[in-house]
Amino acid sequence: MYSEDFELFEPIHFLELSEELYDKMDKLESKSSAIKRTIVNRAYYAAFLYIRQWLINEGKFTSRGPIDHSEVPNAIIGNTPTWEVFEKDLRDKLIGLGKNRRHCDYYFELPSFEGKNGKYFEWKLEDLIYNSRELISKFENF
Repeated sequence: MYSEDFELFEPIHFLELSEELYDKMDKLESKSSAIKRTIVNRAYYAAFLYIRQWLINEGKFTSRGPIDHSEVPNAIIGNTPTWEVFEKDLRDKLIGLGKNRRHCDYYFELPSFEGKNGKYFEWKLEDLIYNSRELISKFENF
């Protein structure tokens, strides 16, 4: 494969891939866990890359490579045209997507979290996709 084989990339393409995989998951022959992990991974990267580029375009952030994953969420605070309470919600959603992405990339068991009632429950893929779409939508409208 040559570099000219790659089209111009937009972060939203990762989200579209996540949504397409989610919609067709039952029809795919690949292992279910691999598909779910890919959905989570691409949903995170769609939001992360979109937000990072928005911050760069606004002159609010300078990329420093892999450390961006920990710096971009905090760079949201004080750098958008909305109230800080909403910025914290955006930051927390991106952090949550990132935690799920790391878990899917580095651990064999899929993550589950302790709920308010003390029972464990697994996250829902559609919620992660929704959060990614919501984050991108918010930054598109700033």
